[in-house]
Amino acid sequence: MKSNRRNKKSRATAKIARFITALIVISVIVCVILFANKNQAQAIEGTDNVPLNKYYKTITIQPGDTLWSIAGEYKTAGCSTKEYVEELMLMNNLHNDNITSGMQLLITYYE
Repeated sequence: MKSNRRNKKSRATAKIARFITALIVISVIVCVILFANKNQAQAIEGTDNVPLNKYYKTITIQPGDTLWSIAGEYKTAGCSTKEYVEELMLMNNLHNDNITSGMQLLITYYE
């Protein structure tokens, strides 16, 4: 009878140990992914392989400006015009790419 209880107890202990091991492995994987993404975000470089810093500023839309023309002026080489336009729309809570003269627009740029 004691042997049976010991077996149940040791199986329960082994199950808990496997669960804790799985949690540790998952935590390590998540940390590695987050660290890799952080390093990737910091790895934006200019043409001379010098790291660039990300800045924000507000511009006033002029007659004839479009999100696409603004993207062409401010985006970096590693980002497509479409991606930059989507980022502008998200940052400025725009539902489409229509902008009007006089409107204030938050943009990002790298130096």
